[in-house]
Amino acid sequence: MRKTILDDGSYPYLTKGAELVGEPGIPALLDIDNTQVPKGLVPFEKAKRTSNKRQYVHFYMHDKYFARVLTATDKYVDLLKEFDGVITPDCTMLVGQAPCIQQTNTYFNRAVGFYLQKQGIPVIANIRWSDEESFKYCFLGVPKNGIVSISTHGCLRSKL
Repeated sequence: MRKTILDDGSYPYLTKGAELVGEPGIPALLDIDNTQVPKGLVPFEKAKRTSNKRQYVHFYMHDKYFARVLTATDKYVDLLKEFDGVITPDCTMLVGQAPCIQQTNTYFNRAVGFYLQKQGIPVIANIRWSDEESFKYCFLGVPKNGIVSISTHGCLRSKL
């Protein structure tokens, strides 16, 4: 029985059966050819209210608006199955942020994506990096030659 969030803070059900790659052990997404270029995009926070399900759900917003998807992914499967697919969560990675936090955010991006794939949901990997050092792990677990998504949300505050 879980006593605190620290007892099970990595939510191992998300990565059951996943291959863990690289030094930080990032879960690898499945190399499944079931994705398509999205016909449209809807932010997660509006997914319950939209009638157009022929689009992909994205998480290009402040982390606080989708944190519950990281900590209770299983509760959102039925909602997300209604759509054409999902772009993996865009967890914050900042220049100067501790690498272990950035690696953890990359872990959750791929862990949620892997879990949703196992539930039959088409998934496009979101790629997020902060600086050149983060290139060592920001692409880990993403199948080669697949569709990826990259956003500039939150990245345009300085020339760096």
